[in-house]
Amino acid sequence: MKKIVFYGYNEGKKVSETGVEATGSVLLWSWDGTLFAALLLGHLLADFVLQSDRSIRCKKQPGYFLGHIAIVAGLSYGLAGIWQGWVILLGVGLSHAVIDALKLRFGGDRPGAFWLDQAAHLGVIVVLAGLAPVVLPGDSLWVGWLGEDRWREVLGIASGLVVCVWAGGFVVELSIRSWVAALPEDGGRGLAKAGRLIGRLERSLIFFLVMIGKPESVAFLVAAKSIFRFGDLMNRESRKEAEYITIGTLMSFTWGLVTAWLTWWFLGL
Repeated sequence: MKKIVFYGYNEGKKVSETGVEATGSVLLWSWDGTLFAALLLGHLLADFVLQSDRSIRCKKQPGYFLGHIAIVAGLSYGLAGIWQGWVILLGVGLSHAVIDALKLRFGGDRPGAFWLDQAAHLGVIVVLAGLAPVVLPGDSLWVGWLGEDRWREVLGIASGLVVCVWAGGFVVELSIRSWVAALPEDGGRGLAKAGRLIGRLERSLIFFLVMIGKPESVAFLVAAKSIFRFGDLMNRESRKEAEYITIGTLMSFTWGLVTAWLTWWFLGL
């Protein structure tokens, strides 16, 4: 993902095809794919990994809200590695605060509000990745240490893993939440949050298998889980619960495979 540069016109002159800026031209946009990946990872870590259930429930309280904004701004600034990058710190912090405040005020916990919220954050990241290099023509510290290709690979794998494992769990829970009311009220049948942990382990394994070029091995994982749940599907007393779990499992596997393959494509493996 190379840098894409656009220059403005002044007195009928523009940048030559060799990349040398002509007299009077103004740099308007400089898309930096590595900076985009860094800001994306900062957002993903803050929104899906470092937010506990309690912090999400209490997000309307100023302390929790400001703490979350500080985390996402700090992570984005640190991963960008451009220490004079005040534009990144302010841009991410202020935009995230505004978007999250609007979601809390008007969206609540509805699925549509979640997707609009994430789309807005992604849009801001795209804009910052194009505008920040214009006013911050410095290189990332991490690029200097690891090289641009290696650092972009690290960011891509980490972002893909977070989307696959943590964001995937949130999306699946949000998607099947409407069916919870149909389940029998029996809180003693399973361990607390065990389903969430199992889902994360499943998607982690799927991500690993795809990354090492062994996606066909996922079939064994599907078969193993199907065997465990076959008896419940045949039992009428627990059939609703088994169907609920099966739907969640299929969604989880699909999400894991799609995000792992997208990560593979992004890295050009």
